[in-house]
Amino acid sequence: VLITSALPLVFFRKYKKLIAKFSLTGKIAWLLFAHLALPLFILLLTTIFFGTPLWVVRAFVPDLFSVVVASAALLFAEGMYSALSNFSHIH
Repeated sequence: VLITSALPLVFFRKYKKLIAKFSLTGKIAWLLFAHLALPLFILLLTTIFFGTPLWVVRAFVPDLFSVVVASAALLFAEGMYSALSNFSHIH
């Protein structure tokens, strides 16, 4: 999950070219899905599939907690970077 979350940052130039093909609405929709909905989903994975709150995961499986939080934070940060990069010319 962590490696997959880092891929948009590693391949940012290709990612930016792909995003450039979308309309403004498509860009916004993609950014909201990939960099807001997915991080939230990652944070809720343990609760949805195992019925275990994230604080329990933190207490009993701290390495999994670290990976989940780092992955979600990385996706969110990439979204902020991508949004600033793609929409900085709009005033």
